[in-house]
Amino acid sequence: GLTSKVALAISLTSIVALITAYQAAKDADKDLQALLFSMGASKHQIFKRVITPSTLPAIIATFRINIGFALVGAVVGEFISSQHGLGHVIYVASSLYDLNTVWAGLFTLMLVGFIFYHMVEITEQRLLPWKQQMGGSQINV
Repeated sequence: GLTSKVALAISLTSIVALITAYQAAKDADKDLQALLFSMGASKHQIFKRVITPSTLPAIIATFRINIGFALVGAVVGEFISSQHGLGHVIYVASSLYDLNTVWAGLFTLMLVGFIFYHMVEITEQRLLPWKQQMGGSQINV
């Protein structure tokens, strides 16, 4: 049921997200951290003011990549163990050679991915306003 689809989607996306977040936190500006620490900032303040802002771009980029992985995980989970859902519809239609239904399912899946991508894009614009001001790379679809 739903549990297997969610588990597959999480297993496909969580490792990449955790590794990216960890690496981005390790790459945060050490000099700025040392400066704030020498001025009496607590570890919590350093995390809030230095590490979090420096990791957000990498985390959001990972969300963009993970949208595809999560959708693939959900659809494959529906192929394997579901009697309902878009993946099941595509699977049954493909086994019956009903190409119109297969294409409709794939188009719907593409539309869902497009919507999720733009939701992440809107979130990025709200969380990282400086990226737009500094001419950060952005793909407009």
